[in-house]
Amino acid sequence: MAVVNGAFTRTEGFNAVKDTCRPVFSEEAVQSGEVDGRKTYKMVERVHVYMPGNGLNSPVFNVTDEHRERWPQEYEAFKRGVEPDLNGIPLEEWAILNKAMVLELKSMHIRTIEDVAGLPDTAVQRIGRGGYALRERAQAFLDQAKEQELVTMLTAKDEKNSEEISVLRRQVEEMGALLESLQKKATDDFDRPNALSTIIPASMDINERQKPIHAAPVETGSSFDTLAPIKRKPGRPKKVAA
Repeated sequence: MAVVNGAFTRTEGFNAVKDTCRPVFSEEAVQSGEVDGRKTYKMVERVHVYMPGNGLNSPVFNVTDEHRERWPQEYEAFKRGVEPDLNGIPLEEWAILNKAMVLELKSMHIRTIEDVAGLPDTAVQRIGRGGYALRERAQAFLDQAKEQELVTMLTAKDEKNSEEISVLRRQVEEMGALLESLQKKATDDFDRPNALSTIIPASMDINERQKPIHAAPVETGSSFDTLAPIKRKPGRPKKVAA
């Protein structure tokens, strides 16, 4: 990855700054030599490097691995034949700028609010008397956008947590109702008479056969006790013993 050189500004001093350069990759026919009096050409990958705030200097290089590593997304878009995504908020979406201001900034290769916020002092001075105020407003706009994004993210997170809590509460209530239903069913089954006793005789019911048998008491005595005495007819008197 290429290292971005330091830049001196009145506000930051000599520090490494963010890579704000915008590359534009292309494939161009470049003269490679001359054979028998005719020029020869070959197709070469080229990159035009535009620096926000500098409308006069846009160097062109043959593409090397350093450029591919420095701007991988832009190079991939070039190979796919599509326009690279704009890295930032377009100037057209900034309400404080009119059409003339937008065109003037674009002539300096400034395309986004992020470009304005990151301009070095040298570029700000090229804008004119209101350059510093414009940069400060761009920085304030981005700070406010970050705060709003954070608020939106936290709000969405709170809503998600509330929804998850509601789902868990509903699941707990459903589980409680299910347990109550199972407990009631178990109680009803325990109190209900054994279904086998209504179909199978007691002598065949295992549960009934296990109960102790209480037999009726047996009366004691002789089997002749039921014989009635014979009534004697009147007649001859009984013999008297001597």
